[in-house]
Amino acid sequence: MNVAETIYRLSEFIQMTIKVRPNVDSFNVYQSNNIGGPWVFLLNVINLSSTENRFKGRTVFQFNPQTIGWSNDVSNYIAINPVVGGVEGLQEGPVTIYPLHFEHAKSVDRTSLFIYDEPSKRYVPATTNMAAFQ
Repeated sequence: MNVAETIYRLSEFIQMTIKVRPNVDSFNVYQSNNIGGPWVFLLNVINLSSTENRFKGRTVFQFNPQTIGWSNDVSNYIAINPVVGGVEGLQEGPVTIYPLHFEHAKSVDRTSLFIYDEPSKRYVPATTNMAAFQ
């Protein structure tokens, strides 16, 4: 199954990705407060690979959960329907978007050591495996 994946969930920002697929024009994204629906249309996402290397081969989309009445206190759900030639395909998902909680987080002060890597002409963390850059 090629359902969407959550990258970030913040109180005012959710970023997700969908794997780019051949012969699919776009994806209709639906949202619900319940795992079984009812499903409400959220947005249409063009099936186009991101230009960012970290998201290569993936379509990236964002939305503000507050604009659709989502609370950051409960899980919410996303489902996608591929669209080909204007015809919506079968629903995929749902994907659970879990609440964001910080009660178990703690602040950590860290000091990082960086070295200059001559072949890549940039500073990299000293613990980085340099073979990965060559």
